[in-house]
Amino acid sequence: MASVEIPVLPVKPEWHRYVYIKTNLPAWAFLWVNIAGEVDLEPHWSIEFPVYYSGWDYFKNTLKARIFSVQPEGRFWLNRNNRGFFVGAHVGVAWYNFAFDGPTRYQDHRGSTPALGGGVSIGWRFRDLGYKNRWNFEATVGLGTYRLDYDYFRNFH
Repeated sequence: MASVEIPVLPVKPEWHRYVYIKTNLPAWAFLWVNIAGEVDLEPHWSIEFPVYYSGWDYFKNTLKARIFSVQPEGRFWLNRNNRGFFVGAHVGVAWYNFAFDGPTRYQDHRGSTPALGGGVSIGWRFRDLGYKNRWNFEATVGLGTYRLDYDYFRNFH
């Protein structure tokens, strides 16, 4: 009697969708309150939606970086489990009022013409850190261009 060997096909590992709640630590250094959500759409793809806000002065009226910004980003991950290296593309809109303790402050035109633009990013997500492997750390570098239509005013109280 002849035996027949049946080839075993490789099985793809099971994929899990994750939802992340994130914050940007360097933005906190400038006192920009921020939060972001990220959702894995499918293997290799995710979308992130960050929001930034700062509505106060830096210790005096002539030094400020007031901003409200949203910057959604689509990401492509090399790993099918959305870990490790990624590249992304984002669009953004920002309302702003900046003063650098000089004679002039800058604000989006009439307070109703936000900065519009977009760019690209690359990054790496370090997974499974901390308590019960629930914490992640991410490092990202981005480059983009934004259209600014602004007014400038005398910078005084």
